[in-house]
Amino acid sequence: MRIGAIVAAALAFALGGCMTNQQMAWVKPGVTVSEFDSDKARCQYEAMLGTPPTAAPIYRSTSATIGAGLGAAIADGIRQAELASLCMKAHGYILTAVATPPPPTDAVAAVEAATEN
Repeated sequence: MRIGAIVAAALAFALGGCMTNQQMAWVKPGVTVSEFDSDKARCQYEAMLGTPPTAAPIYRSTSATIGAGLGAAIADGIRQAELASLCMKAHGYILTAVATPPPPTDAVAAVEAATEN
């Protein structure tokens, strides 16, 4: 049952990424690039400080120990992203969807896109 849930979540994630041409960006009217970079760096640093590394258990199997360590690292990364997001919101930024053009579908379109710039 657990594997089925993991496969379903992975499939939903993969298909969800294919259906949208949007990226998310932090937006705050009147802020300069320098101010944004400073706020983002500060929030990432504070999130890192607020998330001490999770100690993974040690198992008899090396692969189980590595898996537990990777799982702990992923959980720490998710928590850091959540804390950084809360910090950016506290600084007045709003996470907004930004439309992006779809990638070229063939080599000719890729060459045309490269020569336009």
